[in-house]
Amino acid sequence: PRRPRRSEADRQGASARFLTAVGAATPSTSASSGGDAWKDLVDFDTFRWNGYSINYAVNKSRNPEALDVLLVHGFGASIGHFKKNIAELVAKGYNVHAIDLLGFGESEKPLGYSYTMEGWRDLLVSYVEEVALAPKGLVIAGNSIGSLATLLTAEALVGGPLQSRLKGGVLL
Repeated sequence: PRRPRRSEADRQGASARFLTAVGAATPSTSASSGGDAWKDLVDFDTFRWNGYSINYAVNKSRNPEALDVLLVHGFGASIGHFKKNIAELVAKGYNVHAIDLLGFGESEKPLGYSYTMEGWRDLLVSYVEEVALAPKGLVIAGNSIGSLATLLTAEALVGGPLQSRLKGGVLL
């Protein structure tokens, strides 16, 4: 038997309840009003992936005892898409990572590159291996196409040497 489809309101409500449970911002609970204040909370840097420059941000006030959260934007977006979430998660004591996928934001936009979900998955797995060391664990949260990248990344991590780091995934 097929499960009945949930309404958009039900899906949004469930997402809001989950994000509240893990301390993420929702439009009505965000401590930040937007703007660029969130940029003062993070350090921007790049790492090399398959020869390409990938932009990412990590909060300045890292807590070795806290859970890490990796934010993955959707199609046509960038790190700034999560400005309210970054502010709220940092305020709640999480270690926050946000990444510009290859082809978006401040990451390199190579001409002739064949953009695929598997490529973005591999990029995220490399980021987890090389940058997001997450000693207390990692939750990956993706929005839109970033949700699919999140699922593929979680699948790649499960059963591998990094499985113990992965504590969950959030699809927005």
